[in-house]
Amino acid sequence: MMWIVYALLVAVFTSLKSVASKKSLRSLDTFVISWFLFFFSGIFLSLFFLKSDIPELGNFFWIVLVLDCLPSALATVMSIKALESDMSAAVPMTAFTPLFMLLTGWLILGEAPSGFGFVGVVLIVAGTYILNIRERKNGWRAPFAALVKHKGPRLMLGASIIWSVTGILDKIAVQNSSPLFFAMSENILIASIIFPFAYRRIKRQKKEIKKEQFHLVAVIVFSALAVYCQMLAISQVLVVYVVAIKRLSIVITILLGGLVFREKDMKMKLAGGCVMVLGVFFITVL
Repeated sequence: MMWIVYALLVAVFTSLKSVASKKSLRSLDTFVISWFLFFFSGIFLSLFFLKSDIPELGNFFWIVLVLDCLPSALATVMSIKALESDMSAAVPMTAFTPLFMLLTGWLILGEAPSGFGFVGVVLIVAGTYILNIRERKNGWRAPFAALVKHKGPRLMLGASIIWSVTGILDKIAVQNSSPLFFAMSENILIASIIFPFAYRRIKRQKKEIKKEQFHLVAVIVFSALAVYCQMLAISQVLVVYVVAIKRLSIVITILLGGLVFREKDMKMKLAGGCVMVLGVFFITVL
């Protein structure tokens, strides 16, 4: 049952990565943080890959990889930019990714959701309402309107829509290679896509990079540890179980938002986050 420990560590490291990213945003541009994240994660995965054999690549691998990485780069920049606002309000929007994947999976792969999947949809929507219940005073629709009203949740919701498509492409790419080779290739290519946008900013922010080097290193280390633990977990159990437990990062991130950044409305955010995580469990596991 060690896979449970590894999956829980993925959730913890993912949350800590969000905290370190938000800390870095005090001085650094979003593109700078994104490039450092993917470049050094790519190096880490490349070193890990040296112990493995090159898999047999399917005919569609490189095409799918390019189609996958272009929107993934955009989604990553959006998700980090979203952390400039309340982290505890923005990060729970990642629960919408498996919800949207029900639709994209049906459209692209012809995978029909089960009855439990529909229950999961209801729970995620209900959790979102609870998460923004403070807006209820402005009308019963206001908690849903808050998703597009506030910049952080709006950006993270947009990133979740993109990830719901790239998640399907991830699956196709892995089927045409291997999880490790795909993860390595994806990180290197996304770093290459972001680099032209980050280059001038890196030159301009040398002092800021030096100032925030501790938090930048933390972003890279926590990201690498999350990837490493996720690979250990999926080597022992189905990916869907790992993904379901990984979403506990929503609740952990809400807690850290209150503890580290003194963000408000923690009780309702935690309640809404827990309901959303339960919804993810219904969609991905049952």
